[in-house]
Amino acid sequence: MVAVVAVSLFAGLGVGRRAGGQDKPEAEKREVEKPPLRGVPGIFAMDPDGSNPRPLVKIPGMRWHGSPSWSRDGAMVAFDATGGGFSESQVFVYAVKGPFKGMLRDMGPGLYPTFSPDDATIAYGGPGNPNGPQSGEPGVWLMNADGTNRRWLCNGDHPKWSPDGKKIAIAHDQQTPGTIDVVTLETGKAVRVLTSTYAEIHGAVFSPDGGKLAFIGYADPQRLAAELVVMGADGAPETRQVVTRGRIGWVPNWSPDGKQLTFVLWTRKLGVDIDTSYVVDADGKGVPVKLKNQDVGTRNVEVEWSPDGKALVFASDREIDGVVKIEQAEEQKVDIVPRQAE
Repeated sequence: MVAVVAVSLFAGLGVGRRAGGQDKPEAEKREVEKPPLRGVPGIFAMDPDGSNPRPLVKIPGMRWHGSPSWSRDGAMVAFDATGGGFSESQVFVYAVKGPFKGMLRDMGPGLYPTFSPDDATIAYGGPGNPNGPQSGEPGVWLMNADGTNRRWLCNGDHPKWSPDGKKIAIAHDQQTPGTIDVVTLETGKAVRVLTSTYAEIHGAVFSPDGGKLAFIGYADPQRLAAELVVMGADGAPETRQVVTRGRIGWVPNWSPDGKQLTFVLWTRKLGVDIDTSYVVDADGKGVPVKLKNQDVGTRNVEVEWSPDGKALVFASDREIDGVVKIEQAEEQKVDIVPRQAE
């Protein structure tokens, strides 16, 4: 059972007067803001508006869990986790429902796992197969959904499948300027659909109808400014549209109906880096809205809709002192991001 506790950002209200009728010092009267607490990382689920966050799975001893991605039947979630550096990450698959509900499987080394539309194959990045002929080769790899038949596909990272399962969108973290390729599985041929002016691009995601790609491009190597962009799947310049700008990041994800996108806003509070998740209309006409329950822990990121649109999976460090922290209703705020970077 998830324990529900109130999380107050303020304490020490300093009300009242000293003996003799004198006011307390101004410093005591001011509300004292506490720095955010880093909790235990894990994979969580929540309702589409961010309410009802609940734990799915965590692996003891891991420094971080990330990149959660649903199987297309909604029964499994693949993710990566590491106890050290990101290059040491392992891919795991957790059964959310069905006959194997609650079971966790270690799939071996890798990052950014994602199921094919038929759930038969997992694409992932990283060193790939530690025992095969291309052992340690970086890039994008494929494996069967049971972890067998690991094979190298191409250079790049952050693979994302097209809805028909015939292509994969690939980014290149280490290339400047940032680039996006679309690789055809049958031939292995890569077509460069974007050579940008961005310093980095971490991933591109096909829309549910396969006609568009969404990505976040960083304007500078320090990632102080970025743009969320939607373009045609062929990368045609005239199709590119900036949806929102700001100190945003990670890889966006589409809602099942193709109308919204998720992204992360990066901020800093009392010396602590904070990552919180937002949704925005994919046509760029709406205002980005912060999901509920984001002001708990320091990282609430990599949100992805379930195939039926009824739940969101995400990575978070919201478990603090053995309790999954949840904001109370009066603490849930609707925050917006300015359309233009300040």
